Amino acid sequence: MTDAKPTPPRRTLRLILAVIGVAILVAALALYAARKVIAREALTGWLQSKGIASEAEIQAFGLTGATARLRIGDPANPDFTAERVQVGYALRGFSVEVGSVRLTRPVLRASVRAGRLSAGVLDPLIEEFRRRPPRPEAKKPRIEIDDGELRLATDYGPVRLTADALVNDG
Repeated sequence: MTDAKPTPPRRTLRLILAVIGVAILVAALALYAARKVIAREALTGWLQSKGIASEAEIQAFGLTGATARLRIGDPANPDFTAERVQVGYALRGFSVEVGSVRLTRPVLRASVRAGRLSAGVLDPLIEEFRRRPPRPEAKKPRIEIDDGELRLATDYGPVRLTADALVNDG
């Protein structure tokens, strides 16, 4: 009977490292390929956790920015839509710092009834931000609105306002 020659430990180690390397590469490629789906699910999942129905179509997603089409609220009559939302950000350790937000053709449907402003399904989110505003020392993002529209239902009838806006440096 002949004994099989044992594989040298160095060769086995190289084989194991090669398999691990290939597995990491395949996982990284799968994450890269699924990045738009992951970003969409993260955004809509976060809004869903706040009780807000939404739909996002991610057009681009990378290490420094994301671009999407966004709808918030009832699909038949959304409270907010934006043809294009561009967010520029930087990774700071384990957090993300938003540097800019650009909204193209956003439409906000709101109402003023008995002197009270309501943005529909966005009201709880707005209230949460009011209770916990950003820290005073926090960097404020540049916010740009192109062809924005506010559709306001009031006790006196509908009001439609359109504007462009820029909020820079807070």
